[in-house]
Amino acid sequence: MLKKLLILAGILLGWSLQAQDCSSMITPLDGSTGVSVGTAIDWGESAGITSYKLRLGTTLLGDELGEFPVGNTTFYLPPQGLPENTTIFVTVILDFPFTIEDDIECPLGSFTTESITTLPDCGQMTIPTDGATDVSVFTDIRWDYSTRATSYRVILRESGSVIHNEIVTGSLSFNPPTVLPENTFIEVEIIPVNSVGDGASCSTFSFTTGELVALPDCSRMVSPFDGEINVSLSPTLTWEASPRATGYRVTITKTPTPQTPEDTILGGDEFPTNSTPIIDLEPNTTYFIRIVPFNEAGDAIGCVTIESFSTEVGCGPYFDPVVGDFVTLGPEASLNPIVSICENELPFTLDAPDLADGYRWYRLLPNGRTELLSEDFSVDITEAGRYAYEPYNLAGPLLDLECPSYMEFDVFSSEIATIDRIRGEFRNGRLELEAIVSGIGNYTFALDKAGPYRSSPVFSDLDLNTYTIYVQDEQGCGTTSATYLIDNTVNGFPAFFTPDGNFPNDTWQYIPPEGVSRVFPRIRIFDRYGKFLKEFSSLGDGWDGTFIGRPLPASDYWYVAIDTQGNVVKGHFSLKR
Repeated sequence: MLKKLLILAGILLGWSLQAQDCSSMITPLDGSTGVSVGTAIDWGESAGITSYKLRLGTTLLGDELGEFPVGNTTFYLPPQGLPENTTIFVTVILDFPFTIEDDIECPLGSFTTESITTLPDCGQMTIPTDGATDVSVFTDIRWDYSTRATSYRVILRESGSVIHNEIVTGSLSFNPPTVLPENTFIEVEIIPVNSVGDGASCSTFSFTTGELVALPDCSRMVSPFDGEINVSLSPTLTWEASPRATGYRVTITKTPTPQTPEDTILGGDEFPTNSTPIIDLEPNTTYFIRIVPFNEAGDAIGCVTIESFSTEVGCGPYFDPVVGDFVTLGPEASLNPIVSICENELPFTLDAPDLADGYRWYRLLPNGRTELLSEDFSVDITEAGRYAYEPYNLAGPLLDLECPSYMEFDVFSSEIATIDRIRGEFRNGRLELEAIVSGIGNYTFALDKAGPYRSSPVFSDLDLNTYTIYVQDEQGCGTTSATYLIDNTVNGFPAFFTPDGNFPNDTWQYIPPEGVSRVFPRIRIFDRYGKFLKEFSSLGDGWDGTFIGRPLPASDYWYVAIDTQGNVVKGHFSLKR
């Protein structure tokens, strides 16, 4: 995990110029001709960039037509259109508001606008709205852009008489040079004009003024101030108190000319005082704000200034020149996605494997909801299921921004095995054993506690001997064992013995079956050739496999046993070494 100080240092030192790729113009295409003067300009995103400026000029990298901050959008619609029959050069500027690095200029190409051969479209009055009443006598007149218009003729009439007739160029507003008459019905014509002529048959708009009351003055932002960076994500906005204002309309957008509802945070919301808290702004984002004071006479006139501020860097990702890649301020989430718990060791305490400022553990319920289990370094788990792990770091100037990482993991339960029995079977003089076990785990088996362990519980081709089978849970819930003792007797007479000094089966002797009290006073042993070797009683120690103190070889031997009733039992057995 990258240390937070290293990441922050990388951010403050700035991005490497070579690491940033300029994008390309999407519309219009580079080199296009005959482009509509009402076109919008659209370009591709550049990785890691959250703030752009757009420069338009009639020369390469020039700004003759203006430079416009557009925030994090890659779209710009010139509010007054573009000049006709002009080659326009487009430069997108990659803006780094949080660093001391120079902005990066990306020349995207050029296009040539159309030559206007038709009349402009009609527009719409926006302030005052058509039909409005009680309008301030100090109001200005505003309207939307009319496609192909290069100027506008604005005519105001009172009772059919013209009181203002002005040509407006380079603006979409007209501020009457004199106060309008109060309590008066005013008609407005906004006639778009271009080199072909005046727009024909455009609608006439109207409004009615109210009483003559002094309007409030415009206001400017105090906190955050215009251009401020690294602003908290939940700041208190404060602006200058305006004399005579009874309220303020506040507009906050992500772009100077928002195109979608998602671009607007506040859309002219009214506030009675000159401050308001706002919460949950997006990190690393430039916001544009406009304050319009108002009172009973109307809105303050000429408050068209749009100010801006940029929020704190947030969680990333950001390009870090130290590592040459994008990094985030959140911690790693490196927990194993599969966790095993033992039913015989509950509750199971699971520790976080990552260094972070804080932690959350959740259980994911079948209905899609979550249950918070812990906000500590560890969590106690009592059953199998699906869970989530969320470590987080705190960032920002006030450490009020959580930068989380999130992962889900599965918990499986297991338990130590129960050995129900060991099945033993003789096959061709060899022994086969099988461990019969129960339990919810996956188990492996071995004849030695140290292993090797294997998945099969069957062990074949074993010497005739006593064995201990070890059963180990694969998830680490423990190892258990059971010993198999060979029952190698036939009517009490063993089928073999192994006089090797390792108990058991070191001597051959009659073993009375359970519930039998038969006694053999004389048991005589012979080799395969009939040679007499040993005689003893079933009440004695038996035969140790020697003759005159010398060990006899592995082979088959014969016995003749006579009980107390004179009954004779004959048979053979094996001596194994």
